[in-house]
Amino acid sequence: MGVDTRRFLPLKTNTPDSGALRVLTVARLHPNKGHLFALQAIAGAREAGVQVKYVIVGEGPARSDIESGLRQLKLEDVVTLAGTRSEDEVLEMLQEADVLVLPSIGLGEAAPVAVMEAMACGLPVVCSIIGGTRDMVDEGVDGFLVEQQDVKGIQARLMQLAVNTDQRQRMGRAARARAEREFDCNVLAARLLQLVERHTVFDSPEQTRGDLSA
Repeated sequence: MGVDTRRFLPLKTNTPDSGALRVLTVARLHPNKGHLFALQAIAGAREAGVQVKYVIVGEGPARSDIESGLRQLKLEDVVTLAGTRSEDEVLEMLQEADVLVLPSIGLGEAAPVAVMEAMACGLPVVCSIIGGTRDMVDEGVDGFLVEQQDVKGIQARLMQLAVNTDQRQRMGRAARARAEREFDCNVLAARLLQLVERHTVFDSPEQTRGDLSA
């Protein structure tokens, strides 16, 4: 688990867009990923006068329901269903976005890799309280946590980030710092090795850390 923060990193030339807030979701198109709640939040933000562009990366069985939701909410001109993309393409999209939204519902998420990758790229995240997200996001510091299916909560946080560029940048820097500190794959591997060493009973005094590393 974890993310390579040497590869997933902010794009230095990416400056805040003075126009629409660039929102991204990277998740399989499945009802448990909660895409429809994010769409409703986007529609609410637009009705309140906030300009938003939303890209959804992923494919799956809920595509037709999402397409229907787009039509009903009249969001065809602001939402892009990007389908399945390569890791390089996802990285590029993260680096071009302003915020990641992960509105998952149910019990399915543990420690979402999409959240780790987004934070490594310097994005604040808006995600539902599910699985390990409480431990991954420091509320109001590097992202926002909302209750599952909380359309109004998602909308409020997106609108807040849309109108407050300074806060968005500040949270993005905090997200990057947390990713380097807690989500980096090399950092996590070192911690795992320490735990293994601490709880390993050696067969002989000659066994060393080098034996484990090998």
